[in-house]
Amino acid sequence: MSLYFYHVSYGDVAKGLYADIGRIIPEMVMTFPAHSFPFALSLLSHGADTAERISRIMIFHVVDRGDVAHNLCQAVAEGTIDLHRDRKWLRELGPAIMGPVARAVRDERPEICDAFVSAFVLTPLHCNPQSHEEQIERLETDLSILRARLKNFERWLKAPTPVTAQDTSLVLDISEKKEELERVKNDFEAWTEERWDFAVRQVATRPDNRATLEAIQTELSPLLNADLEQLLSDAAQVTPDKG
Repeated sequence: MSLYFYHVSYGDVAKGLYADIGRIIPEMVMTFPAHSFPFALSLLSHGADTAERISRIMIFHVVDRGDVAHNLCQAVAEGTIDLHRDRKWLRELGPAIMGPVARAVRDERPEICDAFVSAFVLTPLHCNPQSHEEQIERLETDLSILRARLKNFERWLKAPTPVTAQDTSLVLDISEKKEELERVKNDFEAWTEERWDFAVRQVATRPDNRATLEAIQTELSPLLNADLEQLLSDAAQVTPDKG
């Protein structure tokens, strides 16, 4: 798969090669479920039946295996919500991808309904409810990872002076994560409310996001998730001038 990703030609030849690999990606992924296949989504984006193929992969991991935390699943979750706006194609396919997955959860694994909504709605929207202690632990872990990456960068750069934000965005990322950690420690309730309000605005002002959540809600029915219902209800109350 990496050979196709890094060495494909351009033009009509590339389109043909992408179509070829796109047809076999679902089978490859399902044959080797432990592998994350980091190039799978990029290659699938160029082929036909993209939404159907991604849904098949998601149903395999989420429903057949019960693994909502698989790396590929999380990449799809982040892409269909797309807060960073760098995967427009995946965001636009959100309803077509997530609707069939939600339906499969309803029909075959209703007991994971809450875990499914948590992984594919609340987490990518950064509003997943967690305890004070859990949030602090998560942010401290994130900080440790960022600091380790910065140290590795400093060793590679071999700079005689301290690394700054002009050298790498890791410096700014660490600063922002430290500020967030302090907010959680000092005013957890206000921080939680801000995260929820942010998620509501994303859903209210971005039609693709709202369509994806509504597709999930519709296909899960009659199963209900209180957070999903509340999120859509709150978003419906947001007027354009306040969004």
